[in-house]
Amino acid sequence: MTTQQWIALGIFVLSYGLIISEKVSRTIASILGAVLAFLFILTPQDLLHYENWETLLFIFGMMTVIETMNESGFFRWLGLHSLRLIRTIVRLEVSRVRL
Repeated sequence: MTTQQWIALGIFVLSYGLIISEKVSRTIASILGAVLAFLFILTPQDLLHYENWETLLFIFGMMTVIETMNESGFFRWLGLHSLRLIRTIVRLEVSRVRL
């Protein structure tokens, strides 16, 4: 492995180590990893070359939709209805076994 690859691996391990340890927030750990990558690995020309706007906009859109669904209570509703469905299936199975 080249020196640049070792540095990239170190930045990756450091970022994920901070995320797993929960010593700092995930946002700070991610931003720190991005800044370190910019300082030690990538040039400004590389940054312009590697951006993928379709993926970035897709992820932003998904985060917006999920947060809206979370705030509206959709996931709580889904969980409660799933639980009701599972209880109904269990009751049907128990009644079938008794027959």
